[in-house]
Amino acid sequence: KLPITENSNLNPNDYYGMSKVISEYSVFNYKTETPKLILRLPGVYGSKNDKFSIIEKFSSSIIKGNEIIIEGDGNQLRDYVYIDDINKIISMYYYKPVSGIYNFVTGNSISVLSIIKKISSILKIEPNIAYVKKNNRTNDLIYNNAKFLNKFNGFEFINIKFGIERYLKQK
Repeated sequence: KLPITENSNLNPNDYYGMSKVISEYSVFNYKTETPKLILRLPGVYGSKNDKFSIIEKFSSSIIKGNEIIIEGDGNQLRDYVYIDDINKIISMYYYKPVSGIYNFVTGNSISVLSIIKKISSILKIEPNIAYVKKNNRTNDLIYNNAKFLNKFNGFEFINIKFGIERYLKQK
């Protein structure tokens, strides 16, 4: 059910997802006075050492002229957070610790195809895209970040176009 909130049912479909659920449960059931902050992150991009983000994979493929394989029509929606936003929230938590589980997302889902077009436009290189049949894991991921923004009033996420430009300059 979309959008995904902090109260959405957790239904992991693999061991990685299950490990996240177990970790959250473990943190919140550990007896301590220390504030416990859990941030549920979408895709993260922007580190110089980034080898795994979709932004890096698309950028490298476009630069090298490699084929980018898109499942379905490329209109599935995703949310991505720039690495500096994570650094900023950690710093805020350090100076003002809080407890809770929050969707740490921009709240602005963007299609996979739009991301490729943004990267392509910045690089001024036409991407080589191949479309394949959609599988059952290519659904939209739209998140609600109202709880986070309410708690961290005034927090501003880096716009994805600006984040991609900044990332590509450091490559």
